[in-house]
Amino acid sequence: MHQALSVLATAVAIFAFALAVEFAPPAVTRAMAPIVRHEFSHLVLHTALYAALAVALVAWQFSSIAHTSPRTERARRWATVWAVFVCVAVGQELAQALSRHRTFALEELFDLTVDCAAATVGFALWTRGPHAPSWRGPFVARALGVFVHPLTVTPIAVFALIFGAESSPSRARIALLWTLALCLSFAPVAALWLVGMRRRWFADRDLSRRSERPAFLGCALLAAIAFAVIIRWLHAPRAMLSIGATAAVGAALFALVTGLGVKASGHAAVPLALGLLMAPQSARGAWPCMVVAAVIGWARVREGRHSAREVLAGWAIAVAATVCAWGLVGIARWGG
Repeated sequence: MHQALSVLATAVAIFAFALAVEFAPPAVTRAMAPIVRHEFSHLVLHTALYAALAVALVAWQFSSIAHTSPRTERARRWATVWAVFVCVAVGQELAQALSRHRTFALEELFDLTVDCAAATVGFALWTRGPHAPSWRGPFVARALGVFVHPLTVTPIAVFALIFGAESSPSRARIALLWTLALCLSFAPVAALWLVGMRRRWFADRDLSRRSERPAFLGCALLAAIAFAVIIRWLHAPRAMLSIGATAAVGAALFALVTGLGVKASGHAAVPLALGLLMAPQSARGAWPCMVVAAVIGWARVREGRHSAREVLAGWAIAVAATVCAWGLVGIARWGG
């Protein structure tokens, strides 16, 4: 009962703080004003508030017994966590938007993305502490591997990247079409993964055994090169060309290091690469991807899927692929 009250108290505090900022902003000194009004402060504050809400929610839904319950029960509890979280976040953003005499718009949608990234931070923080049982770390890390899987993160970030780089009035449609094109191009890779899982070609969903990776990475490399060539031929926007070049170079580097006997984390590489691609457009736009990259890096190590060195290798590949993409096609900036 006290855990449910903690969730309620945290949600009320978030609403109260947001409305207080709108109707009774605190007085700040001239020296503090640049810090308080800086966008970085806004991002950190959002992350802290919604990380606290995520901690309260996961503590409410999961106990020492609940984590050992059947998979369907665990899925139901996680769905409850996310449903309540999203309701609070959307409600707060809508209340703040209405207080400014406008409807839910792009600014609120971006804040909602920041809030969802903050939830992953809260889940990770819940596993810490001197009295936290040992099962929390692997349990949450396993869930984070699903929540912020590259298949989930990539379409959202790609849409945002193209949308931000376009200046056309129909930029939402353009971003959606190119995002769908990316998904269709890599559908054969996803199909190979699904068939491999069903036929037991792979030991687990992450292809943890190095011997299972070469054929899969070879397929991914072919798909990435084909996609990069096709979008070049179709005169895709520069943001899309950057994504295609990053994917092709990144897949080549992953295939190379795997052939050399080094295992690198793709889960960690993908959000970092997307964040780096977005950074020249908007530093704050890259924030959710960077947060997710850090959290999933921790999760891969905590679950035992990768070592810290393998996560660092994934991040290094992401940086190298992005820099190569910038050199090949230039940097896609905000508004074209």
